[in-house]
Amino acid sequence: MKTPKEKILNSLNHVLDGEVREVLLVSSSPENMLVHGIPRLVINFKGNYPTKFYTNGKFGNTDFPEDSWFYCSAGGYLKQNPVDAGEAVSISYYGQYMRVMHISYDGITPPPTERDVFLHTDRGVSAVGQGIIHALDELALTSDYAETAPYLLKALLKISIEDIKRSSNDRVKQNSARWVAINAYIRAHRTEKINRKTVAAHFNLSQGYVSHLFKTFSHLNFSNTLLQLRLEHAAMMLKHSELTVNEICFKSGFNYTSYFIRRFNEYYGMTPYAYWKACRFKGNRGKMRL
Repeated sequence: MKTPKEKILNSLNHVLDGEVREVLLVSSSPENMLVHGIPRLVINFKGNYPTKFYTNGKFGNTDFPEDSWFYCSAGGYLKQNPVDAGEAVSISYYGQYMRVMHISYDGITPPPTERDVFLHTDRGVSAVGQGIIHALDELALTSDYAETAPYLLKALLKISIEDIKRSSNDRVKQNSARWVAINAYIRAHRTEKINRKTVAAHFNLSQGYVSHLFKTFSHLNFSNTLLQLRLEHAAMMLKHSELTVNEICFKSGFNYTSYFIRRFNEYYGMTPYAYWKACRFKGNRGKMRL
């Protein structure tokens, strides 16, 4: 049976040998926007992924076809919400390590699932890779990068593959397993009254260790991860239920409607009602109960 490292390398080599049909480089966004905080390389190689991004002072929202390559600067806003089945790989470039994922979405159950493959290396990208990241950051500030970007993106992926080959993830194997379990638990209970203390107690771990896992394996701390999951749950309910904003607020784990609306607006760039209207107006499904 192949190890996660072998599976990840197979996926990355597969996309490295493929073509680059579309490219998108995303530069830094306003500081008050909920962003990832680390550079990321994302490649869709099966299916179309609706993608929302922030560039040139405004939001963009469009579908990207198979073999689309994305680079997001450390302060950039890039969010993908798969609707139909598809596959994608991504590399997040933290200072001391890389987080690599192969996401396989069946069109029903959102990731992470047992189909997905995760790898955390024991070292960051090499100096050469850091130089390419810096070049992409500068290129993302321009509007004419369609011809140059594919070469830099493939170069970054090739360097990353070589760095992954040289890495050893033995030291983080146990922590990685715990992180996957905690992440799945939080997703399953995101609408309930949970916090870092209750999660730590459930897994018989210290609160400090739980925070350490989030710092090591995630781009967000515990509170912001839970916030993001609750906002995503609320967005799903806005799409598929007939509940009011107040009802959705409380059923998504929030205590105050005003706070929910403010954070939803920060994350999605529009109020819950505007989001509902954008999702349903074309379908002519009637008015939302306010």
